[in-house]
Amino acid sequence: MKGKIIMHTKLITKNNFLISGLILILTGSFCSESLPEVQEVQVIPEGFELYVDEKEGFSLLKPSDWKTENRYNDQSKQNFFVLTSPAEVAGNESNVSVIVSDSTDKSIGQYTNDLLTSYIELFQSFDLENRDTLTINDVLFGTFTLKYDLEDRTYRMNTVYTIHKKILYQINAVSPAENYANDKDVMDIIIESFVILRK
Repeated sequence: MKGKIIMHTKLITKNNFLISGLILILTGSFCSESLPEVQEVQVIPEGFELYVDEKEGFSLLKPSDWKTENRYNDQSKQNFFVLTSPAEVAGNESNVSVIVSDSTDKSIGQYTNDLLTSYIELFQSFDLENRDTLTINDVLFGTFTLKYDLEDRTYRMNTVYTIHKKILYQINAVSPAENYANDKDVMDIIIESFVILRK
């Protein structure tokens, strides 16, 4: 018989302090022959739900009122998980997409250069507002923010990405430029909650 313990929770308070705690989620029953599997999770804030994708190997917090959709791009052979915000006017939605792509030998730096090159070909024009690295749940990610034009409209996009065991994980948070400030805090929570489940 196998069991599962999920522990070491990080809680973000209203004052943005990180508090470490413990949470036990028990599934199944235990015996002395098996060791429990340990994973890191987050306390779920009000208005959010925990989304777990066991097939692609990640979890994140999703706003309860955002729509979800799974897509597959035959050309790029990439899986997409897409979250879309509610909007009173069609076309004003923000969205956060997670892309998982298998088998790459590239470094984060190489992938950054390739990604920016592809955006030059895709967008009418864009401004690179910043380029940096950040750590999300103990994993190093590359990141940049773009302001770009597409079909006569201006958008802002925050992209974060990492390569873990030769698997690419990329998160794009996109919004029409005039609405970006409204959804930025929510999109940041989604990004900062991202956990790679493949160890």
